[in-house]
Order: sequence, then C-alpha cells, then structure tokens
Amino acid sequence: MGYSTANLLAAILSLALVSHGAPSDPLLTSGAPGISVARFQNSLLGLGYDPGPVTGRMDPQTLMAAASFATQYGVSSKTTIVAEALQRFVQLSSTPIHWSGALTLNAQVWLKRFHVYSGPLSGRPNNATQKALKEFLGKIGIVSKSFTGANLRTLMHSEIIRLAFLNHWVYHAESGDSLGQVAFSIGMPLSRLKALNPEHHGVLWVNQVVKWSGSPPVTTNRTTASSQPPASLPTTSAPVSTGALSNIRPVAALVVLNPSTSQVANLIQSQQHQSKPIPTLDVSLTGQWALLHPTLVKTLTRLGDEVDVSGYSGASLITLPKNAVVQELSWASTAFKDVLGTVPGFLIDTFTPTSTLATVASGDGFIPISPTVVLTHRSKNLSHVLMTHAQGVVVVTGAAIPRDFSSLFKTLSTHHFVFLTLGQVWAKQ
Repeated sequence: MGYSTANLLAAILSLALVSHGAPSDPLLTSGAPGISVARFQNSLLGLGYDPGPVTGRMDPQTLMAAASFATQYGVSSKTTIVAEALQRFVQLSSTPIHWSGALTLNAQVWLKRFHVYSGPLSGRPNNATQKALKEFLGKIGIVSKSFTGANLRTLMHSEIIRLAFLNHWVYHAESGDSLGQVAFSIGMPLSRLKALNPEHHGVLWVNQVVKWSGSPPVTTNRTTASSQPPASLPTTSAPVSTGALSNIRPVAALVVLNPSTSQVANLIQSQQHQSKPIPTLDVSLTGQWALLHPTLVKTLTRLGDEVDVSGYSGASLITLPKNAVVQELSWASTAFKDVLGTVPGFLIDTFTPTSTLATVASGDGFIPISPTVVLTHRSKNLSHVLMTHAQGVVVVTGAAIPRDFSSLFKTLSTHHFVFLTLGQVWAKQ
C-alpha cells in the first residue's frame, strides 16, 4: 500500500500540531529501536488503527496510524504519543477483543507462524481464528474461556519476542515471561534455551537479557554464566524445531496461478505423502473455478495452502474497465464465501496491479500483490528461481506449473528451502 508525499507530510504535521507542548518522541523517526517501534505498532493495532504489518520499522503507514490516533485522542503535555497509545491499549486488557480488519489479519499471520492456524489470511474474524488463539494460549499454559484484550496482548507479546529473535534485537525479560513461552515464540527447544540461560535456575528475572544464540556456557559442579558474549545466530546445522530460523535459509513464496484440476490433484497428493511439516503454497483461483471444484478448494485449505483470488471468470482484470473489475471481484468474493465460508485475503495474477485495480480490490477487502517473477513456460530451473529470490513471490501458470510437485519438494528440501505464503511476504517476515 503506497502513500503520497502529501499524505505523509499531512500525517507528520498532524502529529506536530496535536502534540504541541508535549515531549517529542524519538520513536517517530526512522532510526528508532525496533523492539520499541514494534510495541507501538501493536498498541495502535489493538486500539483499532492500521499501522500495517508489525515489523519494528517506523514507516509511512505507521506514521499515518499514529496521526489518526493523535488526532482522535490528543496528547497531554506530560506524556508522548507512544506512551499514550500504550497506556490506552493496556486499559483494554479486561475488555472483549474488538476484531478490526487489520488486527484480525495480523493475528491470523501470527497464529499461522506459530503453527496453530491453517485458515485463510482474510482479515475477517472466523471460528478458526478464535480456535487457533485458544490453542496458542494452551500451548503456553493459559486456559481461557472467553477472550479479552489480555489474551490478545499475550499473542502480540509472543510476536514481539519472535521479531526480537529474528532481528537480533536485545530482549529484556518482562514481568510474566517464562522460558517456556520464549522457547515456543522463537521455535527453539526448551532444553536448549534453558542451557543458554542457566541463571536463576531456569526462572527469568525481570530485565534479564535473554540469550538465544551461541553455545551454552561451560558448566562445572556449579552452574556459572559464560563471560563471553553470545556468538552469531546459529547456522542451519543447529537444532531447529520450526521455521523460526528461516531468515538464514532460502525462502520465497510460490503461487500456482489458475491451475487445472489435475495439477491441483497432483499438488494435494504430493503434500499428503510428505512428512511433517507439509510444504504449503499459495494457489490463486477464480471464483468460478472454486464453485465448480469446492472439494479441491477445501482440501487445499485443510492442508494449509493459502487460497488466493485471480478474479471470477478468468478474464484478465488488468484489461477490463473499472465497472467490470468491480463486478468480477464482487462475484469472486461471493463465490469463495459460498465455498469456504470466508473470503481470501489476497489478489494476485501475472501482472502488477494498476492504481485503479488496487483501489477496487482494497474496497472489496482484497490485498493486491505484485509478483516478483512470472513463469509461463515449463522450466527445469524453478527450484533455482525460488532459491535465488529471497522473500520474493514466484508465480507459475500454465505449462510452468510443475508436473510433479513431489520432485520439486524433494529438491528444495535438500537446500533447506522454506516456503512462505503471501501473508508472510506481505507481513515482511
């Protein structure tokens, strides 16, 4: 999503005017500490504003959300915008969760990263999202019969820990932290995390720096903390229990665009014969195809594949007038809702969406995504293309769709390749 210079300047001006007389906030700069920015983005999300994906980077969309918050609430002369947002977010801890679109989409992305959610990244609340949140809480030892802001803050906090781990941010333990929750959040075996943090007999003290890289300190009859600084992030030879270390492996998203029924059947069969974890792709379909083959669409979703939208009839949206695009996406939305009970979150085809198409898609609740590479002819180098386009979006259609997905999965696994979904790419994992 882009922002004009005029919009960005307006946001900065709004912040300056509303916070007149209040202390300036160093977080509203490009060089702000990542972990602090991520907490601010979470606060804005929880309050119903859309700062975009929680990344820990101060960007135009976060500034726009901050300006909207400041305009509505104002800022006293004794505090800052960041402190005000955090305070108001904490006050919501005992109230039921208000599932805004941006909050729901981010929560679905996070729950999928924690391997408890396999539904669509739709930005629409559904039973699967709430069930996944309940499962997530159970995995870190929290039993909850009704969801409140406190449960949401717990999920957001685990995502903060995960981002700190991936980005090498220094993380200080907070009240309520446990090594078990930290281990689950970063996808590291608890035994290894305990070995890296032997101080206080496995109990985290508030403000203690959590070590999650390097070698466990040498121990004698008495457990002593290593005086050496942590080494660099472990390589792929280190024990890894989930995809939390995927940033040091080749990663990219593969989108299978408008496949035939036999191609989808081959993908499903290949995934069903895979050992855990199953490689998951994005499959972009028309609404008409979904209505004709609902069983295949539901099976893809059950296996964890992300179902996306390319239109309704199969006509290229970029060649249609605006009113026809509106109709196509409206029909597609209805079709997928009939089949899946929800609407996919992303619109992707072989082209880069025009501003008009992006506006129409956003109005229908779709997030338009531009491909990095598009392959339309059969190629023996698909695995190489995927491995050399880190964080990219590789679209295959027609003859370029693999004839044998099992062979592709096998080749990529030898290189420790990790498939991303469009949701993860969008969220700047």
